[in-house]
Amino acid sequence: MNDNILIRLARPDDAMILAQIHINAWREAYKGIISDSVLQKLDAGERAGRFYKVLSKSVDTEETYVAELHGRIAGFMTIGPDRVSDADINNNGEVWGIYIAPRVHRLGVGEKLMEFGKAKLFALGYTAIRLWVLEKNHEARKFYETMNFHPDGTEKIMEIGSDLLNAVRYEYRKQNQW
Repeated sequence: MNDNILIRLARPDDAMILAQIHINAWREAYKGIISDSVLQKLDAGERAGRFYKVLSKSVDTEETYVAELHGRIAGFMTIGPDRVSDADINNNGEVWGIYIAPRVHRLGVGEKLMEFGKAKLFALGYTAIRLWVLEKNHEARKFYETMNFHPDGTEKIMEIGSDLLNAVRYEYRKQNQW
């Protein structure tokens, strides 16, 4: 893993770069999955405003961390309790999202963030970690599987713009007991 990667808590002044990474990652990862019209309407200013608002609050339920590579933000992840209403929130954490700048794919940023996120959620007392991924996002699914996440058989339909897309839930158990 790349030793030049530093993980730190995101700050409100990171909002614009997080928005840009988020949009660029969506446009690359979801091309051909989400309609082009939805991807083209993504607005950095609007998205940065949302990031700024969330990062300015002290929120007990979610934490966003950035990965810096050579002093530049290269990716981020948000973690917290499992957001599924039927989940046992005392035992399940969730990776709410992980996004890496396309320019740094395959340099270890995603792996380092995911290992950090898993360790952080386990330190908070969770025994399982879940995440959702679009069924047709084969690259992301392959990444999660290399990080020892496995589909748990749960699926849902997500509405993104006017698109209805199938999502698959993945899970990682403490000590990876499968």
